Amino acid sequence: FMDADGRRLLLRGINLAGGCRMPAEPAEERATHLKATKEFYNYKGVSFVGRPFPLEEADLHLGRLRAMGSTFLRFLVTWEAIEHDGPQIYDEEYLKYLRNVVQRCADHGISVFIDFHQDVWSRWTGGDGAPAWTLEKVGF
Repeated sequence: FMDADGRRLLLRGINLAGGCRMPAEPAEERATHLKATKEFYNYKGVSFVGRPFPLEEADLHLGRLRAMGSTFLRFLVTWEAIEHDGPQIYDEEYLKYLRNVVQRCADHGISVFIDFHQDVWSRWTGGDGAPAWTLEKVGF
């Protein structure tokens, strides 16, 4: 990465990833495929709002990170978080949450790299990323 003057940037930051891979609500949906309840397979209506932290805690967490010298963070966002209910049905509440977190980061002088992430396709195949409806579309 380079700044406007062509100088190389040394990024000091953290990875906001682990908690972003599972929905915040409903609580039953937090199960992985290894501990799946019936609710795990009911993928519609989940919410990732509040992942990695509730918006009301953002200033506290970001202030601490900035005080420790962080100026950069990787924010993991999954396709499922944005489009879990079906094709072209976007979770506007989550997108608003995402915009608010990124703005709060900017307010604290922290740059953000949004990582549109997927690993082993989706939660239903042992990873995270793609929504369950994608598996239904191909006949699984």
